[in-house]
Amino acid sequence: MSRNILFRIPAILLVAVMLLLSLVGCAASREVSPSSNAEEVVATAGRTEILYDEYYYLVMTRLHELKQAYKDAPLSDEELRAEVESFLKENLLNQTHALLEIGKEYGIDVEKGELADTVQAHMDGILSDTFEDDRDAYIESLNAEYLTDRYVRVVVAVENYLSVEIIKAMLEKGELDDSDETALSFLKGDDFIRVRQVLIEGLYVGGMDKAKAKAQQLRDAVAAKEGNAERNSAMLDAMQYSRDFTDVGNGIYFARGEMEVAYENAAFALEDYGVSEVLEVEGGYCFMMRLPKSEEYILENLENLKGKTYYIVLNQMVQKKLSEMKLEMTDFGKGLDVMALDPIDAGGGEGIALVIVGALVLVVVLVAVFVVRVLLLRRNVKRGKLPSAPRGKKQQKSK
Repeated sequence: MSRNILFRIPAILLVAVMLLLSLVGCAASREVSPSSNAEEVVATAGRTEILYDEYYYLVMTRLHELKQAYKDAPLSDEELRAEVESFLKENLLNQTHALLEIGKEYGIDVEKGELADTVQAHMDGILSDTFEDDRDAYIESLNAEYLTDRYVRVVVAVENYLSVEIIKAMLEKGELDDSDETALSFLKGDDFIRVRQVLIEGLYVGGMDKAKAKAQQLRDAVAAKEGNAERNSAMLDAMQYSRDFTDVGNGIYFARGEMEVAYENAAFALEDYGVSEVLEVEGGYCFMMRLPKSEEYILENLENLKGKTYYIVLNQMVQKKLSEMKLEMTDFGKGLDVMALDPIDAGGGEGIALVIVGALVLVVVLVAVFVVRVLLLRRNVKRGKLPSAPRGKKQQKSK
């Protein structure tokens, strides 16, 4: 028996250590807790709640954009307020919220379950690759961009995973036609196109102004060519300066609803071999050339391209859902002044979170110690080594 006890004690301590390591790991990779004002509800739309952190991000980034755009002739506070309020009216309730609502209807919540685990893995990759596991550097970056970890996770989920999960659920329920005939009809139709693009990123050419100038120079050189073959050849030459070499030979095939609205509008407005104007995109400037679709390419890649047909259906659902959602400001939201918002500290709640983790660690240690003592006591009892009577008292003799 004593040998079994001796084996149990290290085992229990090992379990305690593993639990401690698990808690420490969770502390390193857990969500970053912002200051408490970040979670105040600013507005609702049906079951959707729009929190202060999203409102704050939209306001502060818009103010920054306006101040940059009008730095040579600054707008007054009242002009800035009017611009931001107009922007909020158009953008506070958007397609992201509609997509989140549709996701919930299919039992998909970006903050729970498997999707939340996938997002966590994505965030772990960002923390490791971009910030070298430096949590403080990540928090500093969030504050610099007016963001919170919660809002970043929602954006990551929506932009990378949610649409795919909804489409999978729709296929499982038989709500999407996955026949080859339907797919081919769509792929050959007007809602699916092929382009080549040139993307010049400011980071690699010395700033956004230089990126714009370079993109404009290349675009003008391509557009100046008269014949389709000559223009296509010039486009391929221009792509050598692009950071984006996506499928150079075949171009980029996409359906309505996949790209940013401005990008789609420009692409779908072109005739075959037409060249768009230069467009500002995140991090740089681009232009595109529309190409005729290759039926051979479509047939060879039918299974991969079939997924494109699903996005048009989902996009129609999103637009319908958005039209049905009605934005209502809460009393808190109505009282906000866009020119005097209380700042959010992206890591402002970290102290409380660490206290909770510390308390959990202490509980694990105390439980482990208690279990070890109980096992030792049982061993002593079975060996006949009962606890001695307290000093000053005599044990009574049995009669």
